[in-house]
Amino acid sequence: IILIGLIIILLGVLSWLAEKHFFGGRLDNDYVVQESLFLPLSFILSGIGLVVIIVSILIDLCFYDKK
Repeated sequence: IILIGLIIILLGVLSWLAEKHFFGGRLDNDYVVQESLFLPLSFILSGIGLVVIIVSILIDLCFYDKK
């Protein structure tokens, strides 16, 4: 399950890199920052990935440590 969390975090990082590459904080004619869906997606994916990793570690500590 930790591997799934790491893959989700990697997708979040790739989404953030896509945001920086394609939109990179550009301003339009009215000096408004142009933002795409990539930036919120990167935060959502990174957060989900962290939650999956934390839950996986807690499951390992609670259920597999009792021998």
